[in-house]
Amino acid sequence: MQEEAGTGFSNALKIPAVDPDRCVHGRIEQGSCRACVDSCPTAAWVIDDEQLGIVTQRCDGCGLCTAACPEEAIEPPPRPRLRSWNGHLMALVACERCGSPTPDDATIPCLHAIGAAGLLALYNDGCLHFFALTGDCRRCSRHHALDIETTLRRLNRMLRSRGLAPLQYKATSEQVWHRIRFKSTDPAAARKMDRRRFLRAALAEAIETRLQPDDRPRRLPDSVAMLPTDSAGNSPVGVIWPHVPTIDPGRCSGCNACIKACPHLALEIVEKEADLHYAIDPDRCSGCRICSDICPESAVEVHDWTTSEQRSVALVRSRCRRCGIPLNKPDAPGQTHGICTICATHDHHRHLYQVLDQ
Repeated sequence: MQEEAGTGFSNALKIPAVDPDRCVHGRIEQGSCRACVDSCPTAAWVIDDEQLGIVTQRCDGCGLCTAACPEEAIEPPPRPRLRSWNGHLMALVACERCGSPTPDDATIPCLHAIGAAGLLALYNDGCLHFFALTGDCRRCSRHHALDIETTLRRLNRMLRSRGLAPLQYKATSEQVWHRIRFKSTDPAAARKMDRRRFLRAALAEAIETRLQPDDRPRRLPDSVAMLPTDSAGNSPVGVIWPHVPTIDPGRCSGCNACIKACPHLALEIVEKEADLHYAIDPDRCSGCRICSDICPESAVEVHDWTTSEQRSVALVRSRCRRCGIPLNKPDAPGQTHGICTICATHDHHRHLYQVLDQ
């Protein structure tokens, strides 16, 4: 493939590839997600009532849309290069616009395209230090409000809330960056596996992936997500999550639309003997907001980088006294447990009575 001079990336990789089965707009027609459109500095992404598409002539391959997409439906950008130095794992990355004279596999189109998911992946690999070679981003045409420094602050605030060490970030000079690059080593070369260990690890990974909903891993790495909980399943007070779904019990009609639509089981209906409730798991939430888009009562919301105070919503079993269907509505003041949403909206029995009365 022909490479563009001075970038180290092929032209074929410049245009992002989209998986329509993962895209929010491929799942529901009324999706409100505009992450790729709003993040694109060249207005290459367009969305209307008919389609979501990209004007390839405008795309410069920055990768900001990949970091913004909550469903990872857009082909992710190259990950930062992991290096080992003095016994510590670190990430080494350079922006292709910083003027580095020797672009290589540590060069990516835009530093800000790494995103929260990319940083969490580095952290899960054991990386606690991040060295970057970049220019003046504020003068760059690719500059976006959600830059890597903002993402790192939010991520580190979440890590500290869990008692974990933060990810250290350092923007270096070109001289320092190249010194680190040449003095550090490739950690992969030091942990070569034999054939049996490789096959065993590959089989374990395949089984684990197969068991996950939607063929995806947890939204947060286990090293970050796993927290002690009390008897009710609640995490310690003050723990922060990237995305937190909430349900307003007073507005919820118990239609279960959000439960059926959630692609990651962040919202579930759980029944244990006499206990029936909606379970809310922010660990699995991607922030796609399909649940809030599809809720007919506007009872579901998703909040970003905050604590999760609501992990369940108690439900009450009943039957509609008009049509007889079983109901499961939240146990909240003002709820009408004896009438389903359809009967309450259309009151079709009133018209039936008028017909029989004539």
